[in-house]
Amino acid sequence: MVALTVAALFAAGGAWLGWRWAAELPDDVEAGGLAMSAAPGLSIAKVDRLDPVFSYQHSTGLATQIFGSDNYNGGYVLLSMDLPNGSYSSVLTGVEANLRQQGWKVVPTSSARELSATRDDLALMVVPVSDGAVLPELTPKAQLGIEFVRPQPAAVLPLTLVGWLVGLLLGGLMVLAVARRPSTRKASGPVAAALASVGTLLLLPATVLSSGDIIYAQLIQSAMVSPPAPWTAYTFIVIRPLSMLGIVFLISASVLPILPRRRDR
Repeated sequence: MVALTVAALFAAGGAWLGWRWAAELPDDVEAGGLAMSAAPGLSIAKVDRLDPVFSYQHSTGLATQIFGSDNYNGGYVLLSMDLPNGSYSSVLTGVEANLRQQGWKVVPTSSARELSATRDDLALMVVPVSDGAVLPELTPKAQLGIEFVRPQPAAVLPLTLVGWLVGLLLGGLMVLAVARRPSTRKASGPVAAALASVGTLLLLPATVLSSGDIIYAQLIQSAMVSPPAPWTAYTFIVIRPLSMLGIVFLISASVLPILPRRRDR
C-alpha cells in the first residue's frame, strides 16, 4: 500500500509537470471576437476569467493553502451572452454549425444543452449560464456561456505514467529499506514502519480520489477537452491538511532508517 501511495503522488507530480506545456488563454478582446463569430448577433453581458493553469478560484490565502478548498479549477475565460427568453436550444444549434464551418472540431457530449470544441491549441465549451455561473439545468432565462479553456497538453499522459512507475519503484524501495533495516537500540526500523503506515493512512483519501481521476480522465473519458487536474484531490478541504501531514510522515519514514547507519559509521 505504501508503494501505491507514493506512486499516486508521483503520478500527480508528473501530470503537474506535463501541464506546464499548456497554451495561453485568449485575452478578452480575442475571446470576444471568437465568441461573436460563433454566435453572431448576440451581445456579451459579462466576462469572467481565471488565468492560472490551475488555481483556487475564490481564495488563495494561507488558510486555503493549508486547509484546502472545494473551488480548485482550471483556468478559463467565460463569456456570458444575452439571449431572448427560451431561445437557448435553437441558438446552440446555430453555434454548433458556425463552429464546424470555422474549422473547430466539435466533441460529442452527453448533454443536449452543451457542446465542446477544439481548434489548434484552444478549446471551448458552450453551456447555459446565469450571472457568470454554469446552470445545472436549462431555464428559460439562461444566457449562452462560451467558456474558453486549455486543452490537455500531449505531455500530460506520458509524464503521468512515468511518474506512477517511478513512484511505485521508489515506494517499493522504501518498503524494502524499512523491512531490511535491523532493529537497533533506537528502534529506527519499527518507528520508520509506523511512520510509513500512518502516512499511508493519512494519504488514503487523496490516493483513492487521485487514482480514480487519472483512470477516469485519461482512460475512460480521454475525449474531454479539458479534464480535471489529477492532483485536485490533494487540494480538497480537510483532505489537503491530511495529505500534507501524510507526506511529512512518509518522508520521515524514508529518511529515518538512514540516520542511525550514518551515525554508526
